[in-house]
Amino acid sequence: MKSGSEKNKTILFDNKEDETITINNKEGKTITSNKESEILSPISKEEEKDEHSSPINDQSNPEDNSSSHMEDDDSSSLNNNQSSLIEDDDSSSLSEEVSEEDCDYFGDDKCFLSSSSEEEAWADSESDEEVLREKYKNEPDWLNNKKFKKSQIKKSSRFSISFTPGLFKTNYSIKIIKHYSSNIFLVDTMNIIYILKDYKLVHCLRLDKWGVSDVTLFNNKLLICNNKLNKIKQVIDGDIKDINKIYTRNINRLVVINTNLYLLGDTVQLLNEDLEVVEESYNNLINLVQYKDDLLGLSSNGDILQFTEDLVLINKIIYTDKFSFRDIRVLGNLISIMTYDTIIFINEDFKYKKEIKGDTSEITVYKDLYLYFTEAGMKIYNKEFVIINTKIKKCRTFVNTGDSIIMCQNREIHKLTINHK
Repeated sequence: MKSGSEKNKTILFDNKEDETITINNKEGKTITSNKESEILSPISKEEEKDEHSSPINDQSNPEDNSSSHMEDDDSSSLNNNQSSLIEDDDSSSLSEEVSEEDCDYFGDDKCFLSSSSEEEAWADSESDEEVLREKYKNEPDWLNNKKFKKSQIKKSSRFSISFTPGLFKTNYSIKIIKHYSSNIFLVDTMNIIYILKDYKLVHCLRLDKWGVSDVTLFNNKLLICNNKLNKIKQVIDGDIKDINKIYTRNINRLVVINTNLYLLGDTVQLLNEDLEVVEESYNNLINLVQYKDDLLGLSSNGDILQFTEDLVLINKIIYTDKFSFRDIRVLGNLISIMTYDTIIFINEDFKYKKEIKGDTSEITVYKDLYLYFTEAGMKIYNKEFVIINTKIKKCRTFVNTGDSIIMCQNREIHKLTINHK
């Protein structure tokens, strides 16, 4: 009867043209060869005799017998493995077959490449690239079917600025500018009045001991007021004349609306074409503007008062943050209120609409753009309140002529034209 080591040895011969030799050794490995030059050496007769012969001398000591038997098996297996295959110089190296564990993990042996070249190694990934892109180009399902927000595309409008500097220069810094038709009226810090026509000097007037707080054109006459007196002056053909009438004290502003003149001082007075007082309202207003068929005034305590043209009070709007209000403007269908650091926009129903940052006392609508100046320079917003960045420096005051913006920077005036689509 053959020993246990014999059972682990299997020799198969295939005598066809393609010889296949398979050896299952003791360790369970399989070695395969298809080369004609590879020759399997049979087991020697001495080894057979050793296997069939019974070790009589070892019966007295079973432990020595088992150990010697194991050593014989190991040496026999080693000799068989060494002499099983003979490699020629022209033969290639043998390849081991895939183990069962590898096949279970990677799949069958078809998943392995027959060649180890780099081209073939990346062939599958390159060929499947377009398929994978097409498969996963849509949104993944593992995001709980949550859709992403569509990206907002903002169309940038064409925007160009034409700047003409140094059209006129005064003796001192400019504090007031007014524009009427082709006439421009300037007042500097030394109360010198400059009357320009088409940016050329026509008259230069100086007032002694008279602080000019505002000027306006009414009935083709230039009117001048003082915020510490209750009198006004007028300029006729380049000559300054006093108006011998007593008005409200501390006149800060002269406002012309339609054919009416309003004096804003300790009270509000309505003057006719002959400069006579017609109506008076006992409210101290900072400014008075036209709003549709009525008037809106900002009082000194921050209340917004709605009047008729005859100064009849019809409405009073009070806001919680009214004490920060500095000035009021009407910009189309919106009302703008300037505070110390922001500009508040109110709709037709006197409801809050928008608030933007800006420490300014003047804002205007120029070609569908909101334009004003701060310490950082000129700020421009479109109708959707999207800011348009510019590099125009700050100015002290400016006026909107409709076609252009006339800026006052220190002693000079500049012309600014904006084109956008």
